[in-house]
Amino acid sequence: MNKYRAVRVRNCPHCGRTHDSKMEARECAYLHMLKMEQDGDVLHIDVHPTVTLPGHIRWTLDFCVWHNEVEEELGSSLWPEYIDVKGMLTRDFKLKRQLFNTHHPAAPLVCVKWARGKRELLEG
Repeated sequence: MNKYRAVRVRNCPHCGRTHDSKMEARECAYLHMLKMEQDGDVLHIDVHPTVTLPGHIRWTLDFCVWHNEVEEELGSSLWPEYIDVKGMLTRDFKLKRQLFNTHHPAAPLVCVKWARGKRELLEG
């Protein structure tokens, strides 16, 4: 258990990885079961991808969902969506999120919270 009382979830049935919290494991299930099976544009889901921010800051996020949109006029376009699951928005997270949204080509970062069994997008 860590300082925020998050409980690790080992051997996820969807990806086989260890998740840092139950909320992160719930997001993994959501992404794999709903997104991949229902959305035809989701190709692949990376768990715990690492990005490099300015100042040589290496940051491990929770998920990277790879989308493939097919449009008749433009053809096919592959693009990533980075997702981080949060129970509490810390000062360090807010700073890294701002750096990501300012400098990373895959911005904006999607921040998610699970509360009472419902998925909420966190703004700001």
